[in-house]
Amino acid sequence: MSFAYEITSEVGDPLVLRSRVDARGQDLPGPSRSVDDILSALSRKAIFLSASENIARQDERDNIAKDIVDRHTRRMGGAPWLDRYLHYIQHEDHRYPRRVLRAVSWLSTFALENDYTLIFGGHPAISPMVLEVARRFATNHDEVRVVIFQSELYANIIPIAAKDISRWPNGCMLTTRAVGRDKNESLTLMRRHMLSAPGLHAGVYIGGMGGILEESYRFEELQRGKPRYAIGSTGGASEYLLDAMGDEHCGRMPTRELRDALADDEAYAAVIDQIFDDLEAAP
Repeated sequence: MSFAYEITSEVGDPLVLRSRVDARGQDLPGPSRSVDDILSALSRKAIFLSASENIARQDERDNIAKDIVDRHTRRMGGAPWLDRYLHYIQHEDHRYPRRVLRAVSWLSTFALENDYTLIFGGHPAISPMVLEVARRFATNHDEVRVVIFQSELYANIIPIAAKDISRWPNGCMLTTRAVGRDKNESLTLMRRHMLSAPGLHAGVYIGGMGGILEESYRFEELQRGKPRYAIGSTGGASEYLLDAMGDEHCGRMPTRELRDALADDEAYAAVIDQIFDDLEAAP
């Protein structure tokens, strides 16, 4: 029985999957999934969750800054806000780990309650919270409700909680090929596959570091015109996205009320409720 599939097709082409096997050639344990199951999950209405821990020590910030310069100049052509963001991550200290986890918990709850598929990258700090919520929504059938994407480059260090989600009756994992040993290129390929899911209705950004910036950029590139919501009160890159590009990260119909809630409100059940009201009220 397989709990993971490898994507062997190119971004933008019809999805081609093969069962991912262990080093002995045996299928990995977990619920069996057909290609039709996976295609159905990716085509159903879905929310993309972009979340991670925020920036911590100064040496980590400096390394992240160097990585962002490389990523945005080599592959994304730079951006007018790059210098401002580099200053932000090197000189501001906006770490709110509890806020990040609370926001992730409420977003996962609202998504599953409202019959959305939840798609995310299986970050080790985020996966346990998603798993905790997902277990409350187990169903008696095998419809996929949570889809995790991982790069094959990290096959040996996939978080335990991410594996547990993929073994959950309503979860699955898709892996994308590694681009040599290049971390940035491999993650970019994974993100492009993840953000090509045809059922995506919106992207929600919580906390995070430089990867969240790329995920916002890629979402707009691959899901043009679909709404993005940056919960700025969770700090990190999401706070920056809302500060610097607020109108692009306040949903379909930006209002002062919604922007203020995203920026300042720590009652995340109410914030997520406003996000879903905006998402579902729009044509």
